Amino acid sequence: KTEFGKFGETLEAVSKKLTEAQNKIAKSKSKTTTIARKLKNVEELPSSEAANLLSDPLADSSPLVTGSEEDK
Repeated sequence: KTEFGKFGETLEAVSKKLTEAQNKIAKSKSKTTTIARKLKNVEELPSSEAANLLSDPLADSSPLVTGSEEDK
């Protein structure tokens, strides 16, 4: 009887952890949707241009992305 009580407590703890995991997954999905929406209009540079920008030391001094503060 004691072992069965412990088993019930263990199941309750596992259930709580699963609920926490489900909540974290839901938040991650929401954040993914938000990021995808914000990236919708972002274009990918051709790899040669991207390589030039990444190897250019002056590229760090000018912002590559412009937008309003509310986009952040």
